[in-house]
Amino acid sequence: DFSLMPENHIKWTIQDYSKILYNLFDNKPQEIEFAYEEDIVYILQSRDWDVVPDFSNEENLDNAGLCVYGGFIKGQIFLKNEYRKDLINPIFFTEETSTENLEDIIRSKALITKFGGRLSHASIIAQKLKIPTLVGTGIYSKELKTGDWIELNASQRTIKKLNNE
Repeated sequence: DFSLMPENHIKWTIQDYSKILYNLFDNKPQEIEFAYEEDIVYILQSRDWDVVPDFSNEENLDNAGLCVYGGFIKGQIFLKNEYRKDLINPIFFTEETSTENLEDIIRSKALITKFGGRLSHASIIAQKLKIPTLVGTGIYSKELKTGDWIELNASQRTIKKLNNE
């Protein structure tokens, strides 16, 4: 029912829009993207957020970031725009994700980011792709380079550098 939408440039808050969208989409949690200009709020998109992160393991979150999709993998890391076909179990290691490196994310078997949280772009994409992912690790080492071997246990929030094989 679009009669609920504001008219005559009435100032509505993002919270008000969120409630309307939540109700319009059968009380399903929504991932909503907004933009604003001056005092006008624009809704860019809204979609069901059908994956709920696991919040059961909240202690020691500074261990190695936040696990947004669990799993264990041993593989070779690659940095932004450095994917190679010869990598075994490629793990994308980056400061943060954006639409510019979507191809890198899709090619990877796991994802590690320096920045980000449970609702970050990396988190949502990783959950949809169902790949082991740690976000917000606070680490992005210049010592690691494309081709280096690591073990990632996203469930335990650990990253271990291995000797190159």
